[in-house]
Amino acid sequence: MQDPYEVLGVTSDATPEEIKSAYLALVQIYHPDRLAQSSDMVLAQTNRRLQEVTEAYNSVKGGWLVYWDTPGWTHGERASVTVKLLQARVPHRWDEDGVLSVNRIHEAAVDQVVASTP
Repeated sequence: MQDPYEVLGVTSDATPEEIKSAYLALVQIYHPDRLAQSSDMVLAQTNRRLQEVTEAYNSVKGGWLVYWDTPGWTHGERASVTVKLLQARVPHRWDEDGVLSVNRIHEAAVDQVVASTP
């Protein structure tokens, strides 16, 4: 599957409002009612594209969740997790209190990264 953020035309750190706005703009473009006079081939292509856009939106619309509260972790442990998350291309955020937030779509990948961190 293509990166859902790429399908929607937003970055992986986009806010839920930006994601929704991008989705709605794409729905306007690819909605079958806007293409009523088009050929069957064009309609089939736009329906596929609309399905891709909808699947991408559904996979990321849940937004960010607080995943891991790590106040006891050292700077080195956080850095190790950050490197692994970057290598796995998992968008993430740390706040000043050591709380790791990830998008729901990447929860399983984060489980593996955190489990492999000493």
